[in-house]
Amino acid sequence: MRAIFTRLSICLLMAISISACDQKSPAAAIEESSVTETDRSADLAAFRTEFFDQDKSYSPEARAEAETMLNALEQEAASLSEVAFELRISEIAALADNGHTLFFTVPWREKFNRIPVKFIMLNGRLFVGDADEPHGDIIGAEVVKIGGRDWPELQRELAKYQGGLLNWKAQFIQNFIESPEVLYAAGLNDTQDSLTLGIIADGNARDVVVEAGMFPAEFEGFEQYFPPARIVEFARAGEDAGQPLYLQDAGELYRFQWLEGDVAYIQFKTNSRPSGGFDSVSFSADVIGKLEEKQPRAIILDQRFNPGGDLNTTRDLMQALPGLVAEDGKVYAITSGKTFSAGISSIGYLKQTGGDRVVIVGEPIGDRLDFWAEGGVMTLPQSGGMLLYANERHNYTNGCPYEECHRSIVVHPISVESLQPDFLTPLTHDAYMAGRDPSMEKVLELMGGA
Repeated sequence: MRAIFTRLSICLLMAISISACDQKSPAAAIEESSVTETDRSADLAAFRTEFFDQDKSYSPEARAEAETMLNALEQEAASLSEVAFELRISEIAALADNGHTLFFTVPWREKFNRIPVKFIMLNGRLFVGDADEPHGDIIGAEVVKIGGRDWPELQRELAKYQGGLLNWKAQFIQNFIESPEVLYAAGLNDTQDSLTLGIIADGNARDVVVEAGMFPAEFEGFEQYFPPARIVEFARAGEDAGQPLYLQDAGELYRFQWLEGDVAYIQFKTNSRPSGGFDSVSFSADVIGKLEEKQPRAIILDQRFNPGGDLNTTRDLMQALPGLVAEDGKVYAITSGKTFSAGISSIGYLKQTGGDRVVIVGEPIGDRLDFWAEGGVMTLPQSGGMLLYANERHNYTNGCPYEECHRSIVVHPISVESLQPDFLTPLTHDAYMAGRDPSMEKVLELMGGA
């Protein structure tokens, strides 16, 4: 369960953006160029034309407010620090209130300082999930204050920098709260160099001051922008022995396993990238073949760690699953706030096809059923900051009959009343530390105690 604070050189590889294998940060590249530290005119011009003018998810009211903020930023940008500038850009993007319209904050792990403590949020509460050796005594403690602010208050203050639902915003919160530099620029901490954590450990409340430093990020490639859930990050760094099923083989993106009693367990952590000799298309075809050979009495589809990818790659499997389970069996889908984008599309195709034979268990998905996506990634030429814009609509309540709808959804529409869990089974810190999986426990209970 312990993640290790490594000091590795990270070669940043991302097919849709840039490569940066020389270990120089975007800030260092700027300093070496002819562009001065405070000249952000090229960034602002690119933001306006390549992001703001391209994104279609803003409501008219939100776009007007964003325009006002952008005009103000264009006047003030030269006087802002780099982190303050990126926070302002993030805030303007977040006004769209659309999960896919965002500023990528994960690179802040390498760009700005952070404390040698990793938080984990479970069922709305914040805990210390890992720390370096000098702070090892606070691992497992609940964090109730950061920088003198109550945890719920701090969450509310930071919500303005990320669009979408709260359970989606939670997937990025550590990029803010683990950096004194970021919180200071947001006006939420008194110093750039340390954080004072108010913790409760063994029933006792106390304050701990943690100094910040520069720690190389652990992720490379696409995970620099959409990292795995923090709980998966911890599982990767630990041992599989004794871990519950959903955390086993943490590095594998696709998993299929027969459970005792002819129950099929299928897990997706993405909808696109290769892993273990499979991509999502080949894995889906392989699963269909296995289920056709041996019809299961129940199917468990674990999508709780799937932030998306290409919705077309798993559609055939999702539509086939209700017909591949035994006549009196059900398909149990497990979801969470990390279930997003094509992960949601997958559950939509499954529920639309299976109806009452599909039972959703877990925590609410990470987005609404009417959202904007597709679009693309753009890079600010001076700071190196990256944004995702959205320009095609998805509506999973009415089949998306609008002109601006994504082509795949028009051809293969989704129309469901809801994808909210039929049974809410939040993962608590006590359950996590005990190696329990409340969602799987509920599924087994519904199956009759298999």
